Amino acid sequence: MNINVRSIDPLRDLSQQSIQAIEEESQIINFPIGFPILRENVIPNEVLIILSGEARLLINDTGNKSSITLLGKNTFIGLASMLRAEGCENISASTALTALAIPERVILSMYDQDINF
Repeated sequence: MNINVRSIDPLRDLSQQSIQAIEEESQIINFPIGFPILRENVIPNEVLIILSGEARLLINDTGNKSSITLLGKNTFIGLASMLRAEGCENISASTALTALAIPERVILSMYDQDINF
């Protein structure tokens, strides 16, 4: 992975152990415009952090999808669903989007052991 993890705002203050785990186990993923990144009935096995591009948080309103908000750089995708152990996010790429995908085991380890997470 060719990215300085400490340059990502939400990860800046993590322990060296957490940074090393992210660097060793994470990957960069690119999503095309319109791609459904996460569905509300799915518990993800990784958490994404948007590095570039934008996504829309959507809600199903009487069968029609409506946009709640626009998500941008440094936003977590999938963290709420993972920590709740229940899918609750419906997100699609509104532009071409690049994200850092951090595996579930790394996220849960940081949640349990890194006070700065």
